Amino acid sequence: MMELFSSRLDQLHNHQASTLQELQMARMEMGRVQEMLQTSTETNEPEAKETESTDSDAPLDGAKARLEVLRESLYKREREISMLIDGGGFQNGVAPSAYTRLLAAVVRQAHLIYAEVTEAKQQFDQMAEDNRKAVAEARNILTSFQDNQPDMESIDLRPLRMDQSEISLGDQVPQAEVNLQKHEVLLVALECIKAGVTPTTTGSVSEDELTALDESVKSFEERFKNSDVLNLEVGKSVGQQLLFLQAELKQAKEENKKMTEHYTAERTLRKKYYNMVEDMKGIVFDTHIT
Repeated sequence: MMELFSSRLDQLHNHQASTLQELQMARMEMGRVQEMLQTSTETNEPEAKETESTDSDAPLDGAKARLEVLRESLYKREREISMLIDGGGFQNGVAPSAYTRLLAAVVRQAHLIYAEVTEAKQQFDQMAEDNRKAVAEARNILTSFQDNQPDMESIDLRPLRMDQSEISLGDQVPQAEVNLQKHEVLLVALECIKAGVTPTTTGSVSEDELTALDESVKSFEERFKNSDVLNLEVGKSVGQQLLFLQAELKQAKEENKKMTEHYTAERTLRKKYYNMVEDMKGIVFDTHIT
């Protein structure tokens, strides 16, 4: 299952890279065409003043306008693909469409596995159920810490005799917020994978489910942008998980490559052994005849 998932992700990445290269080549070609149009306009300008300039310039102006629109569309498409491949677009917090750009490709591929593999479907369902319980538990813990904050502020602080547990208790509220947001991120991602949609698209699921997903993502993004601690902690956690998954994927590819090489070498040796046996049979047969 993981091998199929990784291969599909590789195919998607290669397709996006080739598409980006094609867009860059098209942009260069359009630049050359525009230069040719400008040169042609400058050359024909004196003649155009003596003839009917209105009729002759109309198609050229339309072509130039269409060329400009097409160039802007290519620029926009190129930026979107670059951000999708590089995982960028998070300079000032999380933009409303950044979540969709980041997860769209992964959600599509993961949903295919969810729909085709029974074991994967059971695993995703179990993960979603466990994470839903974890979200409720984390929310209760956060509420408990927030309710106890006034009592903590009324404590007579004694710097020389303050217990270490009293010092660290005040830091547990932001940590509980981080923990809650982590589980909410996982829950939203799992629900999107199960439904096969991203929060900004429409699919075969009901409008109520899409609305619930949209509200969950918008609520999370709003709290994400307003929490400096969350940006730091979740950013580190996501980065570490991404590096870990990349290392595992690289190791799996290397192991598959070694297995392929060993299999090829074994086939070569078997073929040589088979040919050698056949040659020996021929020699023995010829010797027996003589």
